Amino acid sequence: MCKIIKIPFPTPGAKLKMTMPTLCVVWMLFFAVTSCGKQVLVTEDKNEELVQQDTNEPDLNEPTNLAGTVWKLAGYVNLLKTGELEELEPKECEDCYKLWFDTDNTLTMMNITKRLKLDLLNLNYHVFIEGVLLCERYDKDGEDYCESDIIRVAIPRTGSYSATCDELKLFQHDPFRVGGEIISSYLLFKRTDDEPPTTLRGTRWKLTGIVETQTGDFRKLEPTNCTDCYSLEFWGDYSLNSRSIWAYQALDLSNLDRALDPTRPWTHEDGPPVYAEEWFIDPYVWKGDGKTYEDSFLFRCGIAYAKSYELNDDELKLFFDYQEKNYYLSFKLVYK
Repeated sequence: MCKIIKIPFPTPGAKLKMTMPTLCVVWMLFFAVTSCGKQVLVTEDKNEELVQQDTNEPDLNEPTNLAGTVWKLAGYVNLLKTGELEELEPKECEDCYKLWFDTDNTLTMMNITKRLKLDLLNLNYHVFIEGVLLCERYDKDGEDYCESDIIRVAIPRTGSYSATCDELKLFQHDPFRVGGEIISSYLLFKRTDDEPPTTLRGTRWKLTGIVETQTGDFRKLEPTNCTDCYSLEFWGDYSLNSRSIWAYQALDLSNLDRALDPTRPWTHEDGPPVYAEEWFIDPYVWKGDGKTYEDSFLFRCGIAYAKSYELNDDELKLFFDYQEKNYYLSFKLVYK
């Protein structure tokens, strides 16, 4: 029989209370468990009970045997409203709303164009989340889906969870209630036999430098100390958004004859905007130095005039011509 892995959580929609009878029951359960000296955990074989752990260890509630498992969202349940399971669109997207465990306690959640991370042993639902509704564009049909915003808010506000061999629930605690006693909603996942997705969707890449192809000369682009400058983020298997310093450009690797911008019409023939960029001073957003950098124009040329690319597991090269020379921008994978 398949055993349950479970992190304790309050009753959904109700306050967590600890009465004297409850304390007595908890104490008796604790005594019974510690007297056994071991705990049976889930294994790949549902009929196998070989994995044991000494109950004197301090990490009894750590999740086990979840590393490498893959789960697909069955639906979202708002306990403060209807309490019914709600399926999210787009339903036909194979990788959307999929979750996989990188380790027994850390997981990656695929939204539509974004990837979210969660550590089940370091949950903190008291986080500030931007209140603006953020919709995501699915590259296969070009439609915008606003239901993905439910995931964007729910994952960081996960305060507890429970898992069996084939079902996983991530419970969202109400951060506006004292102590988070109220569970406001949960995400329900069903385990699949799939492998973790290999899609580029949601991956992020950082420029390491620019290389002149003929000579092999390499140099970094200024500013070199800007974390977000000269970066890429895939919102589809071939579609990506690039950021120089503050300017954004889009590109479709499957159709390099034209640029692809999901928010503004822009053709390849337009070329990149002909200006250098200032790294604005803003302690809350940009954290810049107030200087202007001409290297940003060279980066934008590489994106606008990319004629071919090479891609492996952790490096992406975009080849382009500039002033009768051939170059490529070299990017390293920084978020998978």
